[in-house]
Amino acid sequence: LKRRLHELRGCAGPTCLVAPRLRLFLRSEGRPVSSCVRDDLRVRVGGSERNDIMTADVLVGRRRVGRALTPPVVEDIPLRQLRSRGRFRLRVRTETIDGRRLTLDRVLRACR
Repeated sequence: LKRRLHELRGCAGPTCLVAPRLRLFLRSEGRPVSSCVRDDLRVRVGGSERNDIMTADVLVGRRRVGRALTPPVVEDIPLRQLRSRGRFRLRVRTETIDGRRLTLDRVLRACR
Protein backbone atom coordinates (compact mmCIF):
# COMPACT_ATOMS: atom_id res chain seq x y z
CA LEU A 1 0.00 0.00 0.00
CA LYS A 2 2.84 2.34 0.84
CA ARG A 3 4.44 1.71 -2.56
CA ARG A 4 1.17 2.33 -4.41
CA LEU A 5 0.60 5.58 -2.53
CA HIS A 6 4.12 6.72 -3.37
CA GLU A 7 3.46 6.02 -7.08
CA LEU A 8 0.22 8.02 -7.00
CA ARG A 9 1.86 11.04 -5.36
CA GLY A 10 4.20 11.47 -8.30
CA CYS A 11 1.51 10.79 -10.86
CA ALA A 12 0.83 13.60 -13.32
CA GLY A 13 -0.53 13.90 -16.81
CA PRO A 14 -2.36 11.42 -19.02
CA THR A 15 -0.72 8.32 -17.52
CA CYS A 16 -2.73 8.87 -14.32
CA LEU A 17 -5.98 8.66 -16.25
CA VAL A 18 -5.31 5.31 -17.90
CA ALA A 19 -8.16 2.87 -17.32
CA PRO A 20 -7.39 -0.56 -15.87
CA ARG A 21 -6.59 -3.22 -18.48
CA LEU A 22 -9.66 -5.43 -18.09
CA ARG A 23 -11.86 -7.35 -20.51
CA LEU A 24 -15.26 -9.02 -20.29
CA PHE A 25 -15.62 -12.69 -21.22
CA LEU A 26 -19.08 -14.27 -21.52
CA ARG A 27 -19.98 -17.94 -21.93
CA SER A 28 -23.29 -19.75 -22.26
CA GLU A 29 -23.65 -23.51 -22.69
CA GLY A 30 -19.88 -23.72 -22.35
CA ARG A 31 -19.27 -21.64 -25.48
CA PRO A 32 -18.47 -17.94 -25.96
CA VAL A 33 -21.56 -15.77 -26.42
CA SER A 34 -21.71 -14.32 -29.91
CA SER A 35 -25.32 -13.56 -30.78
CA CYS A 36 -27.65 -14.61 -27.99
CA VAL A 37 -27.77 -16.27 -24.58
CA ARG A 38 -29.29 -19.78 -24.62
CA ASP A 39 -28.62 -20.95 -21.08
CA ASP A 40 -27.17 -19.71 -17.79
CA LEU A 41 -24.56 -17.03 -18.35
CA ARG A 42 -21.01 -17.14 -16.97
CA VAL A 43 -19.42 -13.70 -16.63
CA ARG A 44 -15.66 -13.46 -16.18
CA VAL A 45 -13.44 -10.39 -15.99
CA GLY A 46 -9.95 -10.99 -17.35
CA GLY A 47 -6.99 -8.93 -18.39
CA SER A 48 -3.55 -8.12 -17.09
CA GLU A 49 -4.91 -6.24 -14.05
CA ARG A 50 -7.61 -8.75 -13.05
CA ASN A 51 -5.86 -9.51 -9.75
CA ASP A 52 -6.04 -5.83 -8.76
CA ILE A 53 -9.86 -5.82 -8.70
CA MET A 54 -11.23 -4.96 -5.28
CA THR A 55 -14.97 -5.12 -6.08
CA ALA A 56 -17.10 -5.93 -9.09
CA ASP A 57 -20.87 -5.55 -9.42
CA VAL A 58 -22.71 -7.42 -12.17
CA LEU A 59 -25.92 -5.74 -13.34
CA VAL A 60 -28.63 -6.76 -15.78
CA GLY A 61 -30.33 -3.53 -16.73
CA ARG A 62 -30.46 -1.61 -13.43
CA ARG A 63 -30.73 -4.69 -11.22
CA ARG A 64 -27.65 -6.08 -9.49
CA VAL A 65 -27.48 -9.84 -9.95
CA GLY A 66 -24.00 -10.52 -8.60
CA ARG A 67 -21.11 -9.10 -6.64
CA ALA A 68 -17.52 -10.26 -6.37
CA LEU A 69 -15.36 -8.96 -3.54
CA THR A 70 -12.20 -10.91 -4.35
CA PRO A 71 -10.47 -11.88 -7.58
CA PRO A 72 -10.99 -13.79 -9.78
CA VAL A 73 -14.26 -12.21 -10.85
CA VAL A 74 -16.45 -15.05 -12.10
CA GLU A 75 -20.22 -14.89 -11.70
CA ASP A 76 -22.83 -17.38 -12.87
CA ILE A 77 -26.17 -15.79 -13.70
CA PRO A 78 -29.17 -18.10 -14.02
CA LEU A 79 -31.22 -17.72 -17.18
CA ARG A 80 -34.31 -16.79 -15.15
CA GLN A 81 -32.56 -13.60 -13.95
CA LEU A 82 -31.97 -12.48 -17.52
CA ARG A 83 -34.58 -10.74 -19.58
CA SER A 84 -36.90 -13.20 -21.34
CA ARG A 85 -37.50 -11.13 -24.48
CA GLY A 86 -35.61 -8.56 -26.45
CA ARG A 87 -32.29 -7.02 -25.64
CA PHE A 88 -30.78 -6.28 -22.27
CA ARG A 89 -27.62 -4.57 -21.09
CA LEU A 90 -25.13 -6.54 -19.05
CA ARG A 91 -22.85 -4.23 -17.08
CA VAL A 92 -19.90 -5.04 -14.85
CA ARG A 93 -18.68 -2.16 -12.67
CA THR A 94 -15.21 -2.75 -11.31
CA GLU A 95 -12.96 -0.91 -8.90
CA THR A 96 -9.28 -1.68 -8.51
CA ILE A 97 -7.14 -1.48 -5.41
CA ASP A 98 -5.69 1.87 -6.49
CA GLY A 99 -9.18 3.41 -6.82
CA ARG A 100 -9.59 3.32 -10.61
CA ARG A 101 -13.04 2.38 -11.83
CA LEU A 102 -14.09 0.80 -15.11
CA THR A 103 -17.48 -0.20 -16.45
CA LEU A 104 -17.64 -3.03 -18.97
CA ASP A 105 -20.87 -3.18 -21.01
CA ARG A 106 -22.35 -5.64 -23.45
CA VAL A 107 -25.79 -5.62 -25.04
CA LEU A 108 -27.20 -9.14 -25.29
CA ARG A 109 -30.44 -10.86 -26.09
CA ALA A 110 -31.98 -14.09 -24.88
CA CYS A 111 -32.63 -16.84 -27.43
CA ARG A 112 -36.16 -18.10 -26.87
